[in-house]
Amino acid sequence: MSRTRKFPGVKGPRPDKAVARRELEAERLEWWRSLTPAKQLSELDRRLGKGVGAQRQRARLQSLLKGSKARPVETKEEAKKDTERRPLKAKDRRKAERKKKG
Repeated sequence: MSRTRKFPGVKGPRPDKAVARRELEAERLEWWRSLTPAKQLSELDRRLGKGVGAQRQRARLQSLLKGSKARPVETKEEAKKDTERRPLKAKDRRKAERKKKG
């Protein structure tokens, strides 16, 4: 076995194959997104078997078929408001108490 490397100093996947893999993945993702939710469900059934595996994805697709939104995309402001409603960690609560006292 030769100890010389084709790509010395490169760790991880071979750089020549990494580019090709990224391109293939982009094509697959584009194809998947072009399918309707019903066709995506039927494709999952074909690949994995009827109702087998990918429970979360199947639930998301079912909710899309029923007409409800799977999960609305939040803006940064909405996400910030959500974090403000959450209970504080003990560390943050003590910090807030110190600010009130001093």
